[in-house]
Amino acid sequence: MKLDSLEPDFKAIVEQVIMGSEIATGLDWVATSCRRTIAEQDKLYAQGRTAKGQIVTKAKGGQSPHNFGLGCDLAPMKDGKIWWTAPDSVWKQMADVAVALGLTAGYYFKTFKDMPHIEAKGWKEVQASWKAGKIQVA
Repeated sequence: MKLDSLEPDFKAIVEQVIMGSEIATGLDWVATSCRRTIAEQDKLYAQGRTAKGQIVTKAKGGQSPHNFGLGCDLAPMKDGKIWWTAPDSVWKQMADVAVALGLTAGYYFKTFKDMPHIEAKGWKEVQASWKAGKIQVA
């Protein structure tokens, strides 16, 4: 399960976000992307730039909370499939649940609205430890 790749404390909050979002929207919610390796992040960053597809992230490897198990993307389900085209109001309800639980929601990002994304507020401290060579990430 994707959630198992997350840091334990963050995983517990993400599980609460999923439950709260399901109550708020009446829809099932799933994690679509959780922890990513640096290489996976770089590949996503290349999308829409040097590789085919549309731009889906502004973060290179090491610049995303996903690289530290402190970022996760969630999406609603409709008719047994991920509902990427859900109305703005559905995404906002999930974002509001996440914010109420102390997370940052990509829905509210100013420069790049990332509706599925949620992250732990303190993830940049972990990133700083990685940059200082105190921890390793894949």
